[in-house]
Amino acid sequence: MFTFCDTAAKVGACYELCPSGGSCRGGTIWVMAGTYRYSATQKTGSSMTGSPSAPLNVFAESGAAPVFDSTGMAVDSDNRGLQIAVTYWHLKGLTVTKAGDTGFLVMGANITVEQCVAHHNADAGIVIGVNSNQSGSGADNLILNCDSYQNQDSANGGENADGFGMKENSGAGNVFRGCRAWDNGDDGWDLYAWASPVTIDNCWAMSQSKTTGGSNSDGNGFKLGGDDVSAKHVLSNLYSTDNAYGSSKRGFTNNSNPASMSCSNCASWANGASDNGISGIGTSAPGSATAAKMIAAQRNADGSLPSISSL
Repeated sequence: MFTFCDTAAKVGACYELCPSGGSCRGGTIWVMAGTYRYSATQKTGSSMTGSPSAPLNVFAESGAAPVFDSTGMAVDSDNRGLQIAVTYWHLKGLTVTKAGDTGFLVMGANITVEQCVAHHNADAGIVIGVNSNQSGSGADNLILNCDSYQNQDSANGGENADGFGMKENSGAGNVFRGCRAWDNGDDGWDLYAWASPVTIDNCWAMSQSKTTGGSNSDGNGFKLGGDDVSAKHVLSNLYSTDNAYGSSKRGFTNNSNPASMSCSNCASWANGASDNGISGIGTSAPGSATAAKMIAAQRNADGSLPSISSL
C-alpha cells in the first residue's frame, strides 16, 4: 500500500473503498509489513467519510508492524505524516516517523487511533485538532493504547513537540486511554487552551525533554491547560515520573486552567518540580515502577498497558 490516498490523482486504496463521485462502502485497508517511504503528507479526501455502520479501517496485517517513514521530508507545519480529516475512520498498528511536522493529525470526528506509534517527528507525535471546513470536527475521537516518544521540534527550541496534544480549540468527547509518552521535546500531554473536557485514563508520562529538549522545552508530564481557559478534564489512573529536564518539569500542571480538577488513582514522583493545581495525586511510585521500567514494559496482547504495580 504505497499510496494511502492520492487525492490529486484520485487513485489508491482509499478510492477503492470510496469511489470518486460515489458513496463510501466501508471496509478495511490491510497494510503489510514493511517500511513505506513518503515525501508528502498521506491524507484522506474530504468526501471519504465513513459511518457507524460502514467505518473505514486502516489496519496493520496480523503480526505486522508497518512503518510510514518520511525521512528527508522538509520541516514545515504542513508536512504531517498521516492526516485524517473526516469521520468514522479507525487506524490500527501503524508507526509514523520523521514527518516534517506532526506524526498523526486527527482533524475529524469519531476517529480511533489504536496501537499506533509516533516517534522522531519534527513536531508533536499524535494531535487532535479541528478542521475549520468540517462541522463537528475535533470531537468524539479515541486515542487508544498508543506510544509517542522522542518527537523533537528543534526549529522552535522544543516548544511544540509534545507526545500527545490538543490546543487552542474545542470539541467534546475526546479520550486518551492506555497511552505512553516519553522523552518528547516539550510535554507528554499538552491540552493548552482546549476549551472542552478531555478524558485521559490509564496513561503514563516519563522523562520529557531528557534527550530532546531545547531552549523552549517545558518538560511536563501532563500539561492540562493554558491561557486561563477553563475546562474540567477527567483524569484517572495517570502516572508521571522523571520529568526533570525542561523549564517547568512538573509531573502535572493545570498551567493556568482555572477549573477545579482532581486525578483519581494517580501518582507523580521524581519529577523536577512540584505539581501544580491538580488534587488527588500521590507522591510515591506504585510498587517498584521507574521511568526505565515504564518505557520498557511490554504491552498485553490486546495492546493495553500492564498493571504499573507489577513492574
